[in-house]
Amino acid sequence: MLRTVRDADLWALIKDAKQYKIIPYVDQKYYASFRKILQNLDIDPPYFVSDDACMELRSVYDLLTENADEIMVIVVKDSFPDARKVLEGLGLSMNHDFKDIQKVSFGASSGIYNYDPICGYNLDIPDEKYPGFKTHGSTCREKAVRIITLGGSTTDDFFPCFASWPEILHKSLEALGVPNIIYNGGVTGYSSGEELFKLIRDGICMEPDIVITYSGVNDAVKGANPYINDYMRQICAFLEGSSKQLGSRRKTNAFGITWGNDCMGNYKNPAYFWLNNQKMMHSICECFGIRHFVFHQPNMVNGKARLSDYDKEYLLNTCYIGPEKYLLDDIAKQAKDFRQLIEQETSGLEWIIDATDIFNGADVYIDYAHVKESGNQIIAQEILKRCQDVFLEIAKEKGL
Repeated sequence: MLRTVRDADLWALIKDAKQYKIIPYVDQKYYASFRKILQNLDIDPPYFVSDDACMELRSVYDLLTENADEIMVIVVKDSFPDARKVLEGLGLSMNHDFKDIQKVSFGASSGIYNYDPICGYNLDIPDEKYPGFKTHGSTCREKAVRIITLGGSTTDDFFPCFASWPEILHKSLEALGVPNIIYNGGVTGYSSGEELFKLIRDGICMEPDIVITYSGVNDAVKGANPYINDYMRQICAFLEGSSKQLGSRRKTNAFGITWGNDCMGNYKNPAYFWLNNQKMMHSICECFGIRHFVFHQPNMVNGKARLSDYDKEYLLNTCYIGPEKYLLDDIAKQAKDFRQLIEQETSGLEWIIDATDIFNGADVYIDYAHVKESGNQIIAQEILKRCQDVFLEIAKEKGL
């Protein structure tokens, strides 16, 4: 079942319709409702395609008769990965010839996320030695600088359809002559609570030399529920409803609850919540002799950096963010307040780095937080610039 289609996606759809012939690739159950949406947007596709031709729907293989440079296929299906396989089998390219309606700006995540009793959900990487981490570099190396990266979708290797900043950082360090292995633990939707738990449970035992956190956006706009994330809330509701053993504890099950709820009022102030989690991660790393750096990430609405023309147009045409429909004005106020408080509270902390102005007018944003590969290049270069001496120092200590 498809989730809410964002107004920003519809805006991007209108922009595409001005340049290309729009052809929707739909599940039959979405045909009528999506056709009505397109009519409201004054978009008139020549035809719709589906896996099984039926009445008004033509076969997806009819796309072979089209000039790929002139069309944009919009996928409106329950399974985007399956649709992607079909379309790429026809010789079409994601984000060039086809897009997903739910993330029409940048495609859909190729990752598989499974239930996790501590973090809510986690990456499913069965072929990797370290589950929950995407590895860049050979783990067979006896000597290398071992790096763990943490964060949300802006760090996740599987969220974009292009190189993540950890992947780019790995290649940049190799070009600098620093043999390295990066274990990327960034997961879409993770906030600082999941980063902390993942570091404690999974990261420390991997004996990294350095941990790099790139986060802030998901904490600044965190919803007001005590669960780690919405997925955990759904799982807990199902378990509570199915259990005959909970009795009077039915609505007080602590399973999956994030730490610090209403602790000294910190939960009500997301900036302190984020900062406290970073401090705990830093203390843990120090105890184990691990270097730790935190990059407070930029976003389009935090008011620090100059905006590009695309950014301004995006903000003018966007009302809300995400399926929960958080109003953009509210998001912008939260982001600005979050940044200002972090600036005040981290003065003198050299391991927390303000990266909120690194884009400053560059045309890199896809939406209010996610960036193109060119943006990931900037992130990786900023991290390399700020931490280069530490990387070289660790390499020297290890005799690399």
